[in-house]
Amino acid sequence: MTATAILRLQRAGFTEEQVEALAEFSETGTATKSDINRLEAAIVGLDRKIDILDGRVGTLENRVVALESRVAALESRVAALEQAIERVRHELEVKFAEGKAETIKWVFGVGFAQVAMILAVPRLFPGVHS
Repeated sequence: MTATAILRLQRAGFTEEQVEALAEFSETGTATKSDINRLEAAIVGLDRKIDILDGRVGTLENRVVALESRVAALESRVAALEQAIERVRHELEVKFAEGKAETIKWVFGVGFAQVAMILAVPRLFPGVHS
């Protein structure tokens, strides 16, 4: 068995004893009862690791589903806030338009009053302009 193969087996989760058993088997070309028992133990150990990893994957999947649910709830809240902001913006536009109309009305009213006063002052004091 090559060093590369040994490293690959160790990275895959095989213990040093399991790698040695495989190396012995590959060198001799035959397996002893002890080799078979060690390989079976290795398989059982890997099955346990796979079960543990499956459990972790299931837990992660559940967490992802929970996070997706929270994101959806947040998106819903953001949409509601956007609607509220739009409603307030519209109300402000209406208030500004009303204020503008009211200001124009006052400007014309005051202007009319000033013109009336300007025209009325010479009549109140007829001898002042002579």
